[in-house]
Amino acid sequence: MPTKTERILSYLPGTFRALPKPTALYSVSDAFGAELLKGENSLAAVMQAHWVDRADQGAELIQDLASIAALYGLAPREGEGVEEFREHLKRYIRTFLEGTVTVQGALRITAEALGLHIADDYAELGAWWTRGQPDDELVTVELPGHDAAPNLLGTDSLITHGVAETSAQVRYNRFKQRR
Repeated sequence: MPTKTERILSYLPGTFRALPKPTALYSVSDAFGAELLKGENSLAAVMQAHWVDRADQGAELIQDLASIAALYGLAPREGEGVEEFREHLKRYIRTFLEGTVTVQGALRITAEALGLHIADDYAELGAWWTRGQPDDELVTVELPGHDAAPNLLGTDSLITHGVAETSAQVRYNRFKQRR
């Protein structure tokens, strides 16, 4: 593939192309060719900056991603790196687009506020409505251990005891004794 300088010289008549390469015309054309190449690279960088997956790629500072995030009212957290903020921004936009009124949305908002990473796909939730028939046994699930309990409750786990769910009952004694 010809360089920018070679393409500029190819548009000139053959009489201007002197054979010993370091001519004055070649040097002037090379200066313009280098500027054209810089401009083309800058244009490619601007085009890349418009995509969350490509913005600030390989950069040490968050600049283009912060501009995209500002459209949604989001800013990088203190100490957050470029790739961490890219992941944070993608989760935030996903919540913004899919809404917050579902179970997933509520979990995402909570995780965002606490700075947690969660598996929030419905297949990964293990919700009560996906467990099958009402007579199925309740299964004990062992958690992987990276949950929010220490941050919220100050302890790794809590043990609770209770009874199975029952229907509500209202009792009224119409023969109540009066004093």
